[in-house]
Amino acid sequence: MPKNKQERFTLVDMARKSDALVIGNGKSRLQFDLNQLQQLFTTYGCNALYRDHVPDNLVAVDPNMIYEILKSEVYLKTQFYIQGHSHFDNHELRSHYKIIHYGYKEGYDSGNSAILVACQKGHKNIYMVGIDYTTNNVYSNTQNYNSQSHNSLPPVWQTRLTRIMNQYKDVNFIRVNGNDYTPNIDTDNFSNISVEQFKEIINEL
Repeated sequence: MPKNKQERFTLVDMARKSDALVIGNGKSRLQFDLNQLQQLFTTYGCNALYRDHVPDNLVAVDPNMIYEILKSEVYLKTQFYIQGHSHFDNHELRSHYKIIHYGYKEGYDSGNSAILVACQKGHKNIYMVGIDYTTNNVYSNTQNYNSQSHNSLPPVWQTRLTRIMNQYKDVNFIRVNGNDYTPNIDTDNFSNISVEQFKEIINEL
């Protein structure tokens, strides 16, 4: 971690039960016990994560994925957030999800949407696991996931994250780098830490 960021906060001091953990579906998240992490953090998951683990908050933006989640009735176990879609406005299950308010004209992907929801709910430290910046994830070639995976995501995904971090300058964004990839993000409130460093934090809680 760069020295100037280390002066602002230490790894262990950042982690508190009131902190958020955004769980992506990159394969690097398989290195963690999500049930253990849910006891330590308020968790925000993306899309099909619910098939294996139900987070405190679940986020989806793709209409087909939203339909799948509504059909599963997992909304009875978690707070479910979706991107605003006109064909869901009068859905009979409207009371079982909340609309994400972006404040931007541009649509958002589920990972950045989950991060944004965590910001809007007031978390000051947001950790990220399984945000690998690759579409070759845990659910590749399953229902509602593209059968053609790629090694990297469009640059716009990192642009969106940078926009969120610039909007919430008082929030610390800490990505657990589980796949040896460092996104091209240059803001004072963004850090990459190793899996080993994150596990040290967990052991201190």
